[in-house]
Amino acid sequence: MDYKEWLDYQSRLQKRDVSKDEEDYDLPSYVKSLKFNPGDAGKFDPNASSAHLEDTYKKPNHPTFSDQSVYSVPGIQEGGHWTEDGEFTPSEHNLNNMSPDQMTDYFKKADPTAKLNLPENKRFSRIRKLFGKK
Repeated sequence: MDYKEWLDYQSRLQKRDVSKDEEDYDLPSYVKSLKFNPGDAGKFDPNASSAHLEDTYKKPNHPTFSDQSVYSVPGIQEGGHWTEDGEFTPSEHNLNNMSPDQMTDYFKKADPTAKLNLPENKRFSRIRKLFGKK
C-alpha cells in the first residue's frame, strides 16, 4: 500500500480527511515505518476506526511534541515528556508554541484523561494552582 492509498483507506475508515494530520505529524515517514501487526504494542492496527499514533513522527508544532519524536533535539528544539502513567510535562519549546492556558484547553478537549504537569516557576504558578499543584 503506497502513501496515497493509505491516506484514502484511513480517511474512509475514520470518516474524516486524515491528510489534515500532516500539518503536525510526519505521516509519510510514519507510513514508511509501518508494521501492520496489531499484536505489537504501539504499532498501527489497520482495522481500528481511529488511531493514536506514536510520538515518533510528531512535528515540533504539535501541542504534545515530545522527546520521543525524531525531531526533538535536546537544548535546541526539545519536546516535552510523557510518563508511563499519562502525564505530560511540556518543554520550553512547547510553551513557546502554546500558552499554558491554550495547553490546558487543548488537553481538556483532545486528551481529557491525560494529566498536564506545567513547569514549576513563578510564570506558571497561577496555572499550577488551578490544577491543585503547589
